[in-house]
Amino acid sequence: MTLRLTPLPEVTLEDVEGNQVHLPSLAENGDLIIVNLWATWCPPCLREMPLLEETAQREGISVVVVNQGEDLLPIVRYLDEQQLEFRYALRDPSQQLMALFKAPGLPTTVLFDDQGNTLDVHVGELTRAHLDRWLQD
Repeated sequence: MTLRLTPLPEVTLEDVEGNQVHLPSLAENGDLIIVNLWATWCPPCLREMPLLEETAQREGISVVVVNQGEDLLPIVRYLDEQQLEFRYALRDPSQQLMALFKAPGLPTTVLFDDQGNTLDVHVGELTRAHLDRWLQD
């Protein structure tokens, strides 16, 4: 039996516009996928947001920021105030992904390959160096 990496979880979440986003369908683009679990009350989460947004502009990478457990209003207010634009800004009010990723805390960021398989997990604030290392491999 060959070892299989955990795929993108079979979860459908709403984005901040109220559209349904089925996580496994993100692998259909053939991009690397970065899933970031965050909250507005978490300072390291907020510090890494501009870096994640910048990464989201790059070719061949989909960045998914998934807010854990908060109402829509604080999420939208924060993204608007900071002028952060993410194609995939999702809400996870019941924190399903925290449980599925066994995340010990926020922020937790998971890198998936273009097939939707887990490549790496990073707990804590992402640095540019760490992100660059992920994207070079």
